[in-house]
Amino acid sequence: MRVLRTRKLLRAALIDLIEERDFEALTVGEIAERAMVSRAGFYRYYQDKYDLVEQLFEEAVQAMMNELGEEAHTVQSSEETQRRVPGHAPFFSSDRALDC
Repeated sequence: MRVLRTRKLLRAALIDLIEERDFEALTVGEIAERAMVSRAGFYRYYQDKYDLVEQLFEEAVQAMMNELGEEAHTVQSSEETQRRVPGHAPFFSSDRALDC
């Protein structure tokens, strides 16, 4: 629990500081100070500020992929439901050849 809290504080501090100024100008000390974590605490979880930002990016991509996966699953489920609907739908399937 403490690990998650510390990581959350460090990530929030990084985001806040990036909004104030350029990432390249930031130091690990500033990030740790903003998060109210010691520098040693920062290095316990991240190699450097680049490692921290890389992990943030990976989490954001993963969250986006999860979101897209849920949407794709919803679309797929909807398509499967449409295929099971009785009526004239089989008449229009691509499996039937047109006799025109």
